[in-house]
Amino acid sequence: LTDVILHNPFDDPQDVEVFYVPTGETRARSGKRTIVTLGANEIREIPDALRALYGVESGSGVLHFHPTQGISVTARTYSRNANGGTFGYGMNPTDFYNAAGPRFPLTFAGAFPGAHFRTNLLLADTSSRGTEVELRAFDRSGAVRETAFTSAAPAGGVGQHNGLAPSLGLLDDESGGLTLQPKRGTVITGLVAIDNRTNDPTYFPPDIPANVPRMIPVVGHLDGANGSRFRSDLYLLNPSSEARTITLEAKQWDSATRKDVQFTLL
Repeated sequence: LTDVILHNPFDDPQDVEVFYVPTGETRARSGKRTIVTLGANEIREIPDALRALYGVESGSGVLHFHPTQGISVTARTYSRNANGGTFGYGMNPTDFYNAAGPRFPLTFAGAFPGAHFRTNLLLADTSSRGTEVELRAFDRSGAVRETAFTSAAPAGGVGQHNGLAPSLGLLDDESGGLTLQPKRGTVITGLVAIDNRTNDPTYFPPDIPANVPRMIPVVGHLDGANGSRFRSDLYLLNPSSEARTITLEAKQWDSATRKDVQFTLL
């Protein structure tokens, strides 16, 4: 299921056009459009948005939001288990003009977490003429796999490729990263790594290149309520042909003590 939260930050009401394009269809042919009217400064949650807005009982795809002035949007996609608990991830929207094109390759350091996971690729075309991308995998040794794979999305629509690793020459238990090079059109893209044991999905947006220091505000290694255990995994990818030295610095919320470790990525 996907829940959507909309926020109108203005003191006047505004209409928001919401287009739903199912996976594999084009926006021009889907015709799935609705209007959501937000009051002044309203925050509205739409639980199970595909069913609530479009009556979809089983389906997936992409949502386009066209506000009169401007809005904030976030979404949560999750699965439910027999005990009433949920697994899932949050997803913020991507601005239409931040789509990647042929001159802007993307990387995904955490593309393939390793054993017991499968990775799905999502491509949303923003060029209205279709998108084609070339994919290459990096393994744990830093080597680029020779296998290149091409995936595509229809004009104004969304494409999905499930179980990506075998297409790139990776074994099921191998971990690694991914480079995505648009060859035609412009695209908004992301990966979903799914735990085969629990069907728990984790969403990976494209990496932000770390030419300057970057901060991850929340990491943890602790046990929680109801037998839960929280852990943070870190994925690093060096896409260049030269080695890079990395310094990681950690600080606890309740202490001024800092700890750091330095290592080299081949």
